[in-house]
Amino acid sequence: MAVGIGYFVGMNIMHSGTVPPEFVGQARDARRRLELEIVGSKVGAMMRAIAKEIRITANRRRRHHRTAWRENFLDDIAKRWGKLPSAGTLGTSIQHDKKCGSLMIIDDRVTASRSTRASWDGIELSFSIARTVIDLADGRCRIGEMTTVMIGLHAVARWYQRSFDRSDASLMRDFALLAKAAPDLLAQAEVGVEFEVAVQTPEGPPWRCVVIETRDDKSAQFLALHARTSLEEGAAY
Repeated sequence: MAVGIGYFVGMNIMHSGTVPPEFVGQARDARRRLELEIVGSKVGAMMRAIAKEIRITANRRRRHHRTAWRENFLDDIAKRWGKLPSAGTLGTSIQHDKKCGSLMIIDDRVTASRSTRASWDGIELSFSIARTVIDLADGRCRIGEMTTVMIGLHAVARWYQRSFDRSDASLMRDFALLAKAAPDLLAQAEVGVEFEVAVQTPEGPPWRCVVIETRDDKSAQFLALHARTSLEEGAAY
């Protein structure tokens, strides 16, 4: 499977027809299933608890002028993260270098969300992909989470309409390719430039995306990839 980028000229995409209600319903059902799975697994609370423990330990060691992490602490964090529930997971990388005394965790997960744009006050039911990064090394403690992709309900409804395999597993595979492509695309693309993330799989059509300015629940603005629709070659939006 490969991810390709094809740029589009212009910034306005016109709606050409509506998505049949049955596919909108399937998208809503998929979002609801994901929401129930994540809430039931309590994975968010587990991730926050691990991050909080790391910060407390880092502050304690800083007060005692200790920069190197204890090996058993890094090993414990790596094992606990690796045992987190799989709810919403799109890919997790855990690199524990015992020789250098470092730990790098990169975790991509999708969740049910409600999205908005910095330029308007509307709310849209959506799926959001967030990347969590934990980077621990001698003298370094970096923990961050950022939303990299927002996928509107309309886009997922189009995906159901145009996919051969409409299983949850197939949808998660296509989400995972978006998650993998997003960081590099955000680093090089400009706000308002539209492009296609070509998800080359036998099951799913490519996604049409745009880099947007959006905001979180604290009104802080950030850039994210907005998947507007899942598009077949030559198909209308």
